[in-house]
Amino acid sequence: MATERLLLRGVVNADAEQMAALADDFAVAGMTTNLPHPYTLADAESWVRRCQGLDWGQEACFVVEHRSFGLVGAVGF
Repeated sequence: MATERLLLRGVVNADAEQMAALADDFAVAGMTTNLPHPYTLADAESWVRRCQGLDWGQEACFVVEHRSFGLVGAVGF
């Protein structure tokens, strides 16, 4: 799914590094119920593997990518 500025897409291995950088921010972790802090690259790699292994009939995980800034977040349901 895409808009003029944002793209909602499946998670790929290359997302781990940027996700680790974003999720390691204490202000971000403090607004969630399940992000550990500190959030390491190993945590992000584990998250990527989990997202890629989901049964999309039961659960889905996407990253939000800004066309100018790259990965800016994630959403799951």
